[in-house]
Amino acid sequence: MHGSDEQKGQSSVGPDPNPHTGSKALKALAADLPLKLDLYLRKIIYTAFKRCPSSGPDVNRMLKAFSNGSYSDADLAETLAALQPHDPPSMARAKVCAWMLGVSVMQPEDSNSAALALGELLLRGPKFALRADGAGLRSTFFRAGLSAGAAVVVLAAVSVLVVEYPVLFSLILGIGDFAVVVACLLVMLRLQYAGAARELRFVAAHALGRLGSVTAIGDLSAASLEPDSNLSAMALISMRVLLPRLTADSYGRLGSQTVPNICKLLARSVARARGRQENIHDLQLELLLALEQIGDSRAVGPIRQAANHWPQGHLSDAANRVLVVLRERQRLETEREVLLRAATDSYATGSADLLRAAIVQPELRPEQLLRPME
Repeated sequence: MHGSDEQKGQSSVGPDPNPHTGSKALKALAADLPLKLDLYLRKIIYTAFKRCPSSGPDVNRMLKAFSNGSYSDADLAETLAALQPHDPPSMARAKVCAWMLGVSVMQPEDSNSAALALGELLLRGPKFALRADGAGLRSTFFRAGLSAGAAVVVLAAVSVLVVEYPVLFSLILGIGDFAVVVACLLVMLRLQYAGAARELRFVAAHALGRLGSVTAIGDLSAASLEPDSNLSAMALISMRVLLPRLTADSYGRLGSQTVPNICKLLARSVARARGRQENIHDLQLELLLALEQIGDSRAVGPIRQAANHWPQGHLSDAANRVLVVLRERQRLETEREVLLRAATDSYATGSADLLRAAIVQPELRPEQLLRPME
């Protein structure tokens, strides 16, 4: 995989979490990740193996089966089902299964199925997850504040009765304290689940790069724009692994937001290179070549803007070549729209006009049609 300017290390996620399995699948992970991401991935996988519940499928057996290609259809179905945990205890197994798919030896159709499941997980996260950066957390804080506020209002309302009804006042005070404690616990649980969900999505982004399915480029391009630095960095690395596999046949097959996302990544890379003097020309060239394969008219403007910041050289030459391809593709799109519009207009005409006879003949009576030959 492509790395960055940070220090890199061969990512093997260390020794087998369970030495008794004898599996070498962990060594198959060698991905040349940046050291920071490598250590983060090790931590996630080690912890997940330790916390994997004993009930349910044997993850060590399944790891062996996936790493040498001896898995069954039932194993694959069970692994894909585990990617959507419905309760916190099953989150550890979900992380292991997501990572397992990235070190597997799979048939092409199975790889596509796994890529679709991982892409869905990458975009939406676990169904039960309580995210820290969305409306769910704001709702929890609102409920916590509402509970505490209600307790204060109730206490204020009955404070006038404290002299006459001290027992009732003490009971209401206890209820208010309990409401505040419950609200704080809800917030803590939401933050905990949100962290686990981020880790699971990070593992999914890593596995998508290892699976090698170009259909995942759309999901990875969206994840690479997210504010979570670990997730966005991992998604970008995985996406760069898949970009060279794009061909012209991929045009129009990767989701409607894939091209705009790649354009945003190109603009961001140009801004970072200009502001921090970072040498990320390789990334920019890879994004240009990807747009040459799958870009459309929406990419013309962003490429022109990026080319304004590049001196004469391989990047500007590549931009000019890609713009020629995109303009030709834009011309073909325009012609296709004109033809479709003309065909639609022709269907809009009345059937009487389409079926009108070209020559009007006098009406013939039936006896004239059936008269005998002379």
